[in-house]
Amino acid sequence: MNRIEKLVFEIAEPAARELGYELCECEYKKEGPQRILYLYIDKPGGITVDDCEKLSRRVELLIDEKDPITEKYYLCVSSLGLDRPLKNERDYNRNLGKEVDIKFYAKQNGGKELTGTLTGYTESTISVRADNCEQIFELKEIAKISIHIDFGGN
Repeated sequence: MNRIEKLVFEIAEPAARELGYELCECEYKKEGPQRILYLYIDKPGGITVDDCEKLSRRVELLIDEKDPITEKYYLCVSSLGLDRPLKNERDYNRNLGKEVDIKFYAKQNGGKELTGTLTGYTESTISVRADNCEQIFELKEIAKISIHIDFGGN
């Protein structure tokens, strides 16, 4: 996180918590000629548009009051989405026992992708049950890991 992201996270996190949300991530990016401040939130049962609007209104006032951003920007409050990548200990622990999709930097056991059940996490590894076999992978070998979404197709 850069300095602005850290400051905004410190401002927004208590407001998100008061509203019953978890502030998962804060990003401050330049996209084309515009600056955009993204706040990504979650809660049990998922996030609605109303949830995003509530936090946006609350945080907008707090940010304006503290004034950590001097340039013009747009505030965007959003859910991380169903297929969001798992990035930290909290994400991994919250999703233990769930099916995940893993993309590797290099082939592992003959392929660069794997779908299995997340069964464990340490600071440097994850364990996954796939094809009735427990496998352990170094996090540094993984390009992306996200919750598996089954659209019901065969």
